[in-house]
Amino acid sequence: SANRKLSFNVRGVNKDGRSDLSRSQVVYTTPAPVSNIAAGTTTIIGPDESRTISLPLTWDHPTSSLTVTNYLISWTGPTSGSTTSTGRSATATGLRPGGTYTFSVTARNTGDGSETLSSNPVSYSITLPAPPSNRTNVSAALQAINGASEPRSSTYMISWLPVTGATKYVVKNGSTTLYSGPNTSYTLSGVAAGSNNTIDVYPANDYGLGVKSTVVF
Repeated sequence: SANRKLSFNVRGVNKDGRSDLSRSQVVYTTPAPVSNIAAGTTTIIGPDESRTISLPLTWDHPTSSLTVTNYLISWTGPTSGSTTSTGRSATATGLRPGGTYTFSVTARNTGDGSETLSSNPVSYSITLPAPPSNRTNVSAALQAINGASEPRSSTYMISWLPVTGATKYVVKNGSTTLYSGPNTSYTLSGVAAGSNNTIDVYPANDYGLGVKSTVVF
């Protein structure tokens, strides 16, 4: 049966008697599959633009350290990877927010080192929390022209509509972040006369940036 450590001794017997017992030979049977895989609380890593998630997993297994050397945990989805654990928990790293992942946990026993015995893998799937999925509507309105003589500059009010699931908004000019916060407007001053400006507004939450909306003026 599964999940057992067996010890054997051999004695030779013939008409003249019996030999001494041989040295014990240990045989491990194939580990039983794990059960009750569960996900814990996610940990968010990295800046808004490149967030990743670490996800702890736990499982049950009716076994002892005598019959399991380690567990192999692998996952597939937007990213893939694997890790091993000698206990009944592990953490998957480098996961993408919003991705659907399938995890597989296999109990393994290396026995005497000559071969690895593996249980049937058990799978568990989960969709991770995601950044906001909807765009906002963004516009720019001229508020003031500054200076009595050249070179003059302008002040614009950049405004946008709230987006469900967003806890903040990130306003960028190219790679430069102008604003990050809960407001739905931003005052952009010092805009050079005759310049072309492209402003991106991203709805965001703890899991990263959503899809940007752009205004050009």
